[in-house]
Amino acid sequence: MARRSKKFCAFTGCWAVVPAGQRFCEEHRKKVQNEYKKTRQDTKEQAFYSSARWRKLRAWKLRANPLCENCEANGWGPTPAAVVHHTVPIKDGGDWMAIDGLVSLCKACHNRLHGGKGE
Repeated sequence: MARRSKKFCAFTGCWAVVPAGQRFCEEHRKKVQNEYKKTRQDTKEQAFYSSARWRKLRAWKLRANPLCENCEANGWGPTPAAVVHHTVPIKDGGDWMAIDGLVSLCKACHNRLHGGKGE
């Protein structure tokens, strides 16, 4: 059985060994997350996604369409949906609450739409 080589923290200058599947040590993971929250997250958008209105609409959409609409359209078989996706991004002028602008997707299809990112 092949042994895995040691993996070090991706933070420049840090030589801490990190577990498989992680990029940063615990100290730098928190720093990177805090920096992301300060500079990249849209606080208005994040407030919307944590609102009761969105949670209710999301739950309704997943009940109405419990399977991934993209997998069904491509004939990939039934896959449970886990994400409700805006077809027109909010940042591009999409309506926050428009039912006809939402699709139920599995995580893989959602990540594919966003280029591998978990947005």
